[in-house]
Amino acid sequence: MALSEALSWLYPSRCGLCDLASPSGLCKTCRSEFLPGPGWSLRQAQALDEVQVLFDHLGRARQAVLALKFHRITSLGRPLSDLLASAAFAPTRGPWDAVIPVPIHWRRQWSRGFNQSMLLASAFPKSLVKTDWLVRIRHTRAQVGLTLEERTQNLIGAFVATPAARRKRILLLDDVLTSGSTAEECAKALKAVGADLVSVLTLTGGQLRRGD
Repeated sequence: MALSEALSWLYPSRCGLCDLASPSGLCKTCRSEFLPGPGWSLRQAQALDEVQVLFDHLGRARQAVLALKFHRITSLGRPLSDLLASAAFAPTRGPWDAVIPVPIHWRRQWSRGFNQSMLLASAFPKSLVKTDWLVRIRHTRAQVGLTLEERTQNLIGAFVATPAARRKRILLLDDVLTSGSTAEECAKALKAVGADLVSVLTLTGGQLRRGD
């Protein structure tokens, strides 16, 4: 314990955005600058039943997504996951039978070193997180820079689900919602094996910029 305290004093935890000392990877000042997103919305006549975006993809929230995903500031994973878990288990939401981080193809995970959606699931009960119920079987072009039609076409047949999802209420987790094409294709795969409900919860969405 003494050694741990000494190391904490010598090497204090720092915010992954501003690099100031912080007990977690995200300081209160940076967190206070996240702009609220639109909340839950219902989808009709599509595989995806519900969508929730926690924050607008602007300012500090946008920086957090980019820092985690592209700059490998993985210390942001747990504090951002805490925000998602609080929303997922709010009194008006759930109950969920499974929480599924949106999978990426093994080639992309190998090159990046991690799946950011997996890091965003770190605050969720391990018994709920199912990483083998949905698999990305096709390597696709990055969605960045594609039109809505191109995004949709790019992902057709990219995911497959296991029968374990049958009659289950599923919550998908992802970092950012752009067109919704990725979540929609995931939902189609889960509904194909009989999932009852598929919702998606993302950290940010809307007003995307070049390079996101």
